[in-house]
Amino acid sequence: MPDILSSILLGHAVPGISGRYIGELAMLRSTELREAQEKISAHVFKLLGLKLPRGKMRAAG
Repeated sequence: MPDILSSILLGHAVPGISGRYIGELAMLRSTELREAQEKISAHVFKLLGLKLPRGKMRAAG
């Protein structure tokens, strides 16, 4: 995962990018962010021994 995506997902400041542009950048890369968050969530569920509900993640988008 690119550093910029992980920074946005974690709510961290992105080096070299003004904070006022982060929202716009997140909108432009929303598909990438959603996919990255889904991968992270799936991994966490797997580590916890839980099953990720099918179709629930994308329904909210």
